[in-house]
Amino acid sequence: MKDKINLVSTSNNQVVIQDFAYHIVVFRHFWNDKIADPYDHNSQIQALQEVTSSNIQAAMPIGVSPTALLVWYPFVRIANIDLMLAYSLWLGFSLTIFFTAFFNTVNGMSSVAQSSKKRILATILAITVLSDTFFSAVSLGQTSILACGCFLTILGALFVTDKENHSISTIISTVLLSLKPSYLAIALSCLILTRRWRTLFHVAIALSILIGGSFFLLPDGWATNYNENLSVYFSADPPSIYKNSIVRNLSNTLVGVFSLSNFSNVAMHVARVIYLTSIPLILIAHAKFKKNETNGAKKSGPLFSSIVLVFLCSLIFAPYLGQYEDLLLWPITTILICSRRINTKEAMII
Repeated sequence: MKDKINLVSTSNNQVVIQDFAYHIVVFRHFWNDKIADPYDHNSQIQALQEVTSSNIQAAMPIGVSPTALLVWYPFVRIANIDLMLAYSLWLGFSLTIFFTAFFNTVNGMSSVAQSSKKRILATILAITVLSDTFFSAVSLGQTSILACGCFLTILGALFVTDKENHSISTIISTVLLSLKPSYLAIALSCLILTRRWRTLFHVAIALSILIGGSFFLLPDGWATNYNENLSVYFSADPPSIYKNSIVRNLSNTLVGVFSLSNFSNVAMHVARVIYLTSIPLILIAHAKFKKNETNGAKKSGPLFSSIVLVFLCSLIFAPYLGQYEDLLLWPITTILICSRRINTKEAMII
């Protein structure tokens, strides 16, 4: 009953459950041997019916990867005691990584125009954490907050700090980003572009263990069901069982600018336009500081351009990334502002 009061509500004869709670409820039933496949639609409905005591007819597709079974295992066990406690700890964990990564990035900045950079970073942080997207992500327990912190950790280790021993934090962050295939693809692209072959090797070992373990736990046919779940996000004609269970127009800002007709709320549209335009304006202001830097800093230009291209193309063209991935604009901007000079030959041995 406590789970229901805190995280589940009813609106227009529909049961509304918080995103994180929904995933944990389904995974909890999996680990408690009540369902065999968390990606099976009937199993998802069964889990919802037991926790809500309602006649559920459709369930939201699960987009997290099988590694979430192990990454979220501690929270699943806590949810057996109290679902709200599991959500609170998950939120605390995500916010801790987010703000720790931010402050580590600031501390790793070069001394050139450091105070000016800090003011710019503080402005961007305020724009991010005061945005409707951030508050929505917090209230729903979205993975984008954790992803933002992990990307800051990875990119900070690659471009910002002067210390070389950051492989452990990079490996852990990359493993956490395996919660969603799209996150993992961006992280691996960053490591490949910067030639962190040793770190990539360690990441491959860690992911092999994690993925192998999750595959071992799942029954035959899970891959087909998982693909059916993912197809909801990019198919023009998704499976009928999922058609009424998601809101399909919640695109991120970069996607939204190409389809402004999707925005029915004028206030929300204005807020998103401000959010999108504020970051380029800040970068233009920051360009003045770059003029005072030595020509040696231009060595990393193509590398930075490649990293930014990976992020932006992912946000624009990956249908799996929705409005909550607007937060990923934050690590891109931060790294561009804080980055030190980097030599790709040096990167090969780190």
